[in-house]
Amino acid sequence: MKKKGLMLILQLMILYTEVLYLSIATMEEHTDVMDYLLTKGAIPSQGVISAIIKVNVKILEKLFEYGATARGDYSEDPVALVVCGAIEAYEPNYNKAPPKEQDLLKYVEMLKFLLEHDGNLML
Repeated sequence: MKKKGLMLILQLMILYTEVLYLSIATMEEHTDVMDYLLTKGAIPSQGVISAIIKVNVKILEKLFEYGATARGDYSEDPVALVVCGAIEAYEPNYNKAPPKEQDLLKYVEMLKFLLEHDGNLML
């Protein structure tokens, strides 16, 4: 019994490490590291929030190629995060810098991608 408990703890630690490394690789936009972790069993959905924070549609698409979804066990709703990020970036009360059209298009592209992949628009 003690050995089974120890093995379970070890498996959980490995899973947590993969999730942590995938999030770091996503935030740093290291696609080669992401590919390695995803082929070794990292959970693709764990990188979605990081890709949204980075406003990186290409990485988001890569995660979905490996099985990530727009719905699921997230602490935050991915669609809501994209919408809130766009509002904060372009609302003068939040951000005094003038918005760049190409940056806004990234938010639009990301929102479109999530909605096409069964994202939930409940704002």
